[in-house]
Amino acid sequence: MSKNTLDTQRKIIRAFIELYKTKPVKSIHVNEIAALAKINRSTFYEYYKDSFDLLDKIEDYLVAIVSKHVYFTPSDFRRQHIIEELAYRKHPETDTYIILLLQKNDSNLNYKLSQKLVDYIYDTYSLDQKDPITKCETAALCVYVIGFVRRWIELQDEINAFSSWQEAEATVLSSLNDGINDIVKKAKRRAASN
Repeated sequence: MSKNTLDTQRKIIRAFIELYKTKPVKSIHVNEIAALAKINRSTFYEYYKDSFDLLDKIEDYLVAIVSKHVYFTPSDFRRQHIIEELAYRKHPETDTYIILLLQKNDSNLNYKLSQKLVDYIYDTYSLDQKDPITKCETAALCVYVIGFVRRWIELQDEINAFSSWQEAEATVLSSLNDGINDIVKKAKRRAASN
């Protein structure tokens, strides 16, 4: 992808995000995005179908970033910095996008992130995807993690340093680890009894 293409897409995304801060996606028109990004409407359509398609692409981009930076295995689970990686603290613009999209009712980012985490847990622990109880438990655990990440990003300016970060991270990792272990044990017991 050329530098011009990337610059144009960044301008479009920034313009959309600016508008999205104040109104729902259904009220954002391509004319507004193009004017704010200082591009022609036709340029917008080279990359996106409409504002809904643009929002979908932004969500997919954020999920890809999170997925790229969250990698751990059951044996070294506690040593990884999953929350820091999910929050992706080194990139304020990405943080802003994640916070905004997690707070909006017309964004699917919550669902997409939760689904990615559910898939990861199923793959990592080889769980039966047909077991409805395991599905519910895993989904609830993922919603908890995504909610924590959202709140963590919102409060990061108030969190005063390294010790607080480590304490919060340890608490969530412990809860997540306990939750996954509990789901795995229950799923194995149900499978054995069938």
